[in-house]
Amino acid sequence: MQHQDDIAEETGPQASPVYRQKPRPVGFEVIYRLEDDRLVVDTGRRVDTIPLSAITQVRLTFESKTAVREVYRTTLRIAGGRSLSLTNVDRSGLSGARTQNGAYTAFVRALVAAVAKANPGVTIRCGRSHVAWLLLAAIGIGTVVGVAAFSYQAVSQGAGTAALLGLLVLALACWQLMPLILRNRPRPATADDLPADLLPG
Repeated sequence: MQHQDDIAEETGPQASPVYRQKPRPVGFEVIYRLEDDRLVVDTGRRVDTIPLSAITQVRLTFESKTAVREVYRTTLRIAGGRSLSLTNVDRSGLSGARTQNGAYTAFVRALVAAVAKANPGVTIRCGRSHVAWLLLAAIGIGTVVGVAAFSYQAVSQGAGTAALLGLLVLALACWQLMPLILRNRPRPATADDLPADLLPG
């Protein structure tokens, strides 16, 4: 339950951008708050204050999990070797994981803009690193080619049931892997031009 001062701050004319997320089923809610030139992270057990000028890299990525198919993640690299990340998935509800796409996108846009203002030299990356993406693409293409070859061989041998099973697996593999490969292709970005496919609507 929100405190009255939190509600007033989030709905006031000059409200500080706030994002709340419970990243794990067991644990505390994490509150991210932009305050002037700082990012305040309240984990329930401790409160960290991070100067926005100390954030050296922002990376936006896309994942697919069992409970939630579309998981969007923002990872911050901080001077000194630290990092932290937030996603669009909240696990505080009784029904399990739920997405909060609008709140996540609004906060990430505000966060990236504030970081770029505080540290004009920040690097904004989209997708996986080149090595990780090439490995992901190779695994995905290899999986699709292998299943397609199995299905073709089954058809040529008149094994209709096996062929149908292969086609179903092929469709599932494409449905699962293609968004991971396409959305996570490595590319630079700017605070004013973040890719829509890595920020949910």
